[in-house]
Amino acid sequence: MTHLVLIFFCMALIIDTGGVKHDEQRLNVIASSQEAAVVRIGMLINSINDVNFKQSTFKAMLTLTIVLEKSKRPVGGAVVRYDQYQYPFADLVILSKYATPLDGYRLITTANDGTSTSQTRYNTEIFCAFQLKYYPFDAHNCEIIVFAARHPIKQLSLSWIDSKGARLGPNVSPPNVHISALTSELCEFDSTYALTEFNAATARFGCVRARLLMSRPLYIPLICFFLPSGFAVLVSWLVAYVDRNRIQTRLTLLIFSSFIVFFIIYYAHTDIPHLVYLTAGDIWIIICFIFISLAFVELLFIHILMNLSRKHLLLANKDSYIRAESRYRREKHALREACSGSARLPPANGRIFEKKHVEVHFESLPITSSTSNSEAIVHDYFRRWSDYYSVMAARLDLGARIILPITFLVVALLYFLFYIIL
Repeated sequence: MTHLVLIFFCMALIIDTGGVKHDEQRLNVIASSQEAAVVRIGMLINSINDVNFKQSTFKAMLTLTIVLEKSKRPVGGAVVRYDQYQYPFADLVILSKYATPLDGYRLITTANDGTSTSQTRYNTEIFCAFQLKYYPFDAHNCEIIVFAARHPIKQLSLSWIDSKGARLGPNVSPPNVHISALTSELCEFDSTYALTEFNAATARFGCVRARLLMSRPLYIPLICFFLPSGFAVLVSWLVAYVDRNRIQTRLTLLIFSSFIVFFIIYYAHTDIPHLVYLTAGDIWIIICFIFISLAFVELLFIHILMNLSRKHLLLANKDSYIRAESRYRREKHALREACSGSARLPPANGRIFEKKHVEVHFESLPITSSTSNSEAIVHDYFRRWSDYYSVMAARLDLGARIILPITFLVVALLYFLFYIIL
């Protein structure tokens, strides 16, 4: 048992000794120059794909070129394993969810002037705080940052190889976004450098930043969002052109248009995460739902008016469909209004004339009215009300055909002016 403990202790000592030598080598390289080492970075963005708005990430393949001046390395080339420490190439980190090198080895070449160069390709998944308030007219500023993780800016400073900084490859075309601009910047940040028993020392570190401006192409929301929802509203307008007696056909069209809008909502929420605020797309859906709801309200009033028209027509024709008690009660009411001095009978064109327009001389009628006169009065009374309700339904349809499209076009114009131009 004692032998095993000694063996493990020796192994730990060897490992610690190797780590100390490794740190001494790194610190000697840093301390050998009084000035801060200058590392120049070149970045080529080969591809960008899988822009995931729900997880706030996008995947990119990068090629980093790292140039260290006055490295004091032997002239020539050296191939080392990627996980083997080589100053300062192993000290640079890409700020990302993960950064996996495509090659297991790193090639470092050193020129006669002491400039060492290494180039490595990475598959990365990078975080980006997507701003979805203006979805689907959204534009996003995403950053790719490379920073020195171990050395403060006093020891190691970063800069771009040339004034252009990061570059886009020739085939960079994300499937659902468009890269509008690419800018390169130098940056610095403060971070904890050393931890002691009583305090934590902080230092300023250097970094380089490539800022991508990504926007959604307009044809994507136009085809997948606005045209289907606009078609749903158009279908709701067609309801006003269907025969007023075909209520089931009208209701089927409105339900179909509502299903289209529900499908658009489902499609939109599969692309973006659940948000606590309303986006521009949500406001557009609300507008479409308001106009479809107005079509439902118009259908309800048409149904009520047509039912009243049919019921009064049945009363005028003494149809057996109406219960005898109800018919008797309504006929009695009709006779009472016809013989009253405040009678207001609507003519066939749907207008209600006041007493000054229609004068009924009841004194010219005989005191004892015959049954035929009573039936004529009742028939004329119910027939006029039937025509009145029918004409009002026709006017409601005519108003819906004109007012709803014009109002929707005005609201849609204001919507697009606000979110696109303003």
